[in-house]
This record gives sequence, structure tokens and C-alpha cells, in this order.
Amino acid sequence: MSVAWGTVGEWFGAIVALGVGVAVVFLTAATVRTANAATAATKAMADLQTKSDADATLLRSEERRLLLLSISISLMSAQTQCEHLVGRLRKSMSTGRFKSDFFADGRFIGDFREAFRRLNLEIPDFTKSRLPIVGGATADRIARAMYAGTMLDGYLASIENEGVLTDGHAATIMALLEAVNADYFALTADSKSAIDASGVTKAVIRVVPQPVE
Repeated sequence: MSVAWGTVGEWFGAIVALGVGVAVVFLTAATVRTANAATAATKAMADLQTKSDADATLLRSEERRLLLLSISISLMSAQTQCEHLVGRLRKSMSTGRFKSDFFADGRFIGDFREAFRRLNLEIPDFTKSRLPIVGGATADRIARAMYAGTMLDGYLASIENEGVLTDGHAATIMALLEAVNADYFALTADSKSAIDASGVTKAVIRVVPQPVE
């Protein structure tokens, strides 16, 4: 019995084509699954990174608040001293005593220099090392406040060494002190916000008996 090789060839070709088709289907499905898995993995990594960034931001915010809270007493004390000194210097200049007694009365200018030196913001070394966490204008103000008194005292010392106090010198002293006071005013506002955020104020209000009307 003779074999119809043409028919066998056609069947063989059909089987091969079918096999190739099935392989393509499976390969396509595998490719889709792989692509979906890769997409899911990418999304999971992105979500993890977003959560990590959010956690890091929250941690920095909390550390910033705690740092401001830790120096709040020092800030308020320095701001009160500075504001008092602004009024004292302004009055002394308006009456002319500052200029007349600058060289005539050594104790007079010595008192001002000592008061200026006390304006330096005293904060722990650990807080100084963490200033980058505070960041921005607040960190700049803290850095200036740490040496504000030294800067003012140094300026008065330079005038004493020159032996001449001009109206320009007096105006510069007043402007420098007012700039220091502005820094302390802003820093005190920041520290009060940190206190409010900590809940300390509300806790005190609950503890302290309120007056009965």
C-alpha cells in the first residue's frame, strides 16, 4: 500500500504549525505575567520609597520640633533681655547720654558691653551639631544668635580703640541690636509653635485651676 506523502507532509506541517502556535501562546502568556510581575515590583518599590521618604520627613519634623522645644527657655530669656536692652539703648541715645558718657564714664559703657555679651544664645553642643535638622531661616537665626552678643561687644570695643564715637557709629549699634532683637522675636515665635505642638500648653491649662467667676 503506497503512502500519500503529500498528505502526510501537510499533516506534519499542520502539527508543527499548531505546536508553534501553542508555544507562542504560552510564551506570550509568560511574557505578560513577567511584565505584570515587573510592574507590580516597580510599584511596590515606588510605594516603599514614598513611605520611606514620608517617614524620614516626619522624623525630621519631629526632631526639629524637639530641638526648638529644648532651647525654648533660653530663647525666651534672651529675647526678653534683648527687648529690654533695645529700650534702654534707645532711651540713652535719645537723651544724648550714650554719646556723652561713652568715653567719660567707663562703667557706663562697661555695663552696656556686659549686657551685650549676655545676649549670646547658650545652647548645648548636641543642639549645635543638629542645626541642619532645624534648617532654613530658623537655623540661620540660631547661628547668629549664638554670637550676637560677641559681635555687638566687639563693635563697641573697636569704637573704644578708635577713641571716637560718631553719629554713624551710634546708628550702627542701634541697627545691629534691633536686628538681633528681630531674630530673637522670630525664634521665640518658632519655639512657641513647638511648645503648642507638643501639647504642653494644653496640659498646663488643664492642671492649673481656672478662676471661678
